[in-house]
Amino acid sequence: MSTTPDVEAPRRRAHSIALVAVVGAGWILVAAVSYFAMPLSGRLSLAAFVPYMMVWLLAFALSVGATIGLALGGRWVGAVGVLAVSTAAVILMKTTDWATVYVNTQVDIHRGALAELAAQHRAGELDDDVQLPLRMRYLSLDGRVHVEHVIGGDQSDDALYIPFWRNWRHENGFGLAHFVGPPPADAAVQTAAGDAGQPTRSLGDGWWWVE
Repeated sequence: MSTTPDVEAPRRRAHSIALVAVVGAGWILVAAVSYFAMPLSGRLSLAAFVPYMMVWLLAFALSVGATIGLALGGRWVGAVGVLAVSTAAVILMKTTDWATVYVNTQVDIHRGALAELAAQHRAGELDDDVQLPLRMRYLSLDGRVHVEHVIGGDQSDDALYIPFWRNWRHENGFGLAHFVGPPPADAAVQTAAGDAGQPTRSLGDGWWWVE
């Protein structure tokens, strides 16, 4: 006995919704890898491109396969839905400054712990090389915060530096730095063996993004 249209229609609709959800999940995975691209590339170097390319290929394959499958089945509303979700996702992925999003959200998440480090720094209680609290140790390439001499300005000043990223040849890097006072215009801290970064934007409580 054939399935009646009244039963088939809800099944087709549920199938279309499920495909849209699967495609959406694929793009959420792309967003997650994009968000963590900075720490991944800092630790895996060029190998970080492998998971990045894999999730993009997966999301594209899911999008194309779902769109074609729905269109061939005559489910045009579902096909258009998948196409709309995929198009919006690509635009979002390519227009979002993921490095800035990562830095801002991580600073907000660890605002309290960073404030404690800043207070210790201002009081002169930190050694040159201090292990970060476990909950925020992943922020630093080596799990530590470093006291670096400030290049430029008052040569007696120093800054706390958390290395977020450094290329595999140690030619350049960037990260989070805390200055006791407003850094002078020519201030810089060593971010890699062959690089010194300057504070480019304030993140509050004396913390600056340095690159």
